[in-house]
Amino acid sequence: MCISSVRLSSSLSKTSNSFKPSARTPQIYKNWAEKSCEGKLLDLISSLRASADTTLGLALLFFLLSLMGNLTYGLSILCHSMERDYIMTNLPWLIGSLGTIAEDVVIFVQFKLYNNSKHKDSAMV
Repeated sequence: MCISSVRLSSSLSKTSNSFKPSARTPQIYKNWAEKSCEGKLLDLISSLRASADTTLGLALLFFLLSLMGNLTYGLSILCHSMERDYIMTNLPWLIGSLGTIAEDVVIFVQFKLYNNSKHKDSAMV
């Protein structure tokens, strides 16, 4: 493999992993603007209590497995070495995996906040 193709593939993978966390940003903003998580994947938590025999459980399982995959991937990089040069070389992958987890946590918090306020509003009616 020549040096230019190694640099190209490295640049492409770093670019890809740097964009990965930004995929959830529009959803986080939309949830915040509407103060709602209606119709989102996280509504499955409530749905699963009502019906255990559904494919919705598979979507939630996929979401949780994706979260665990990102966590173990990020931790594997950090467990390998904590040297500055190694961390800086692998920073795009850390941002891609751990940054995505941080955004998932924000979405979970939004779901909890907006779901609780929705129940309070309906209780007052």
